[in-house]
Amino acid sequence: MTRWTTVLEPLRVHVERGRPAVFPQHDPATPVLLDALEHSVTLTSIGQFVAQVAHEPHDVLEHVRAINEPTVLTDFDVLFHPMLATDVPALLKQHSRRAPLVAAWPGTVRANRLTYSAAGRADYVDAPATGFVILHPRATTFPDEVPYRMEIA
Repeated sequence: MTRWTTVLEPLRVHVERGRPAVFPQHDPATPVLLDALEHSVTLTSIGQFVAQVAHEPHDVLEHVRAINEPTVLTDFDVLFHPMLATDVPALLKQHSRRAPLVAAWPGTVRANRLTYSAAGRADYVDAPATGFVILHPRATTFPDEVPYRMEIA
C-alpha cells in the first residue's frame, strides 16, 4: 500500500488526479528527491528490467503498461529507441490515468519542455510539458523539508 510522506503531500494531490510528474534524472539534487519518493511509492527501474528479464524490445512496453500501482519510473532510456516507435511523453500521460506516476526524465526538463537526445538523431524528443507536473529537485538539510519545487505545466 502506498504511504505518501508529509513532504510529498502536495505532489500526491496532483498525481492522484492523473497528472504525471517528471523531474530531471541527472540533477545533482535528484538523489534527495528519489530517497523521499522511494519511501512512499514503488521505484521501478526499466533499465534493470531490460538487463534481467526482457527478451524482446516490446517486452519493455508491455512491462510499463502492466504497472498498476503508484510508481517512480527510472532508467527508461530504452523507451526512446526508434525500433519501439513510442511517443514517450504520451505513454507517461496515458499511464498516469491508470496509476499515479512520477518519472525520472533522462533528458532535459527546461522552459516547460521535455527533451531527450540531440536534434537530428532518431531518438530525439522535444515535447511540450503540458499536462505534466514538473519537479525541480533541491537539496535539503532536514527530513521534513520538501526536496523539490513544483511547477504545473
